[in-house]
Amino acid sequence: MSENVFYFRAHLMVPVSSTIVFGYLTNTSAYPEWWGSVVKRSLPKGNTPSNEVGAKCAMDIRGLLPIVLHLEHTVKEITDPSHILFETHGDLSGMGRWTLEDVDAGCRITFEWSITPERKLIRTLSPFLRPVFRMHHKYCLRQAGLGLKREIVRKLNRLPLSSVPMF
Repeated sequence: MSENVFYFRAHLMVPVSSTIVFGYLTNTSAYPEWWGSVVKRSLPKGNTPSNEVGAKCAMDIRGLLPIVLHLEHTVKEITDPSHILFETHGDLSGMGRWTLEDVDAGCRITFEWSITPERKLIRTLSPFLRPVFRMHHKYCLRQAGLGLKREIVRKLNRLPLSSVPMF
């Protein structure tokens, strides 16, 4: 594998059905509401609904590092409520996949992302800072899980936050 290609995999658990989680993941314009510490901006592009193949959105993402990533995602495959495959362009390029599975405790979410840095600074530093970039990604996905759980508790008002299993 090239030193500039990154493959990330993360698993999250949320105590609701995959149908509910799918609704959150396909509503990309709402990401800043629940993933606000990471997703600073997420705007739909074009007229394709966000839960259909061809949907596009532009995102600005910031995690632990003092870098804002500018990305555009395009949905390539979608199976309600279990699968979203998207292509990324911008400061990073590659493919990402959300896979949702209903289990006894709720929904198991798997996020896989194979990306290559396109921004020159990130591409140049990636061979030296690979562990830092992995830590950065882990932080961003942890924030996604925590934010999604908080949003579910807030909107559905079904569960005390203390009962939400953390990953």
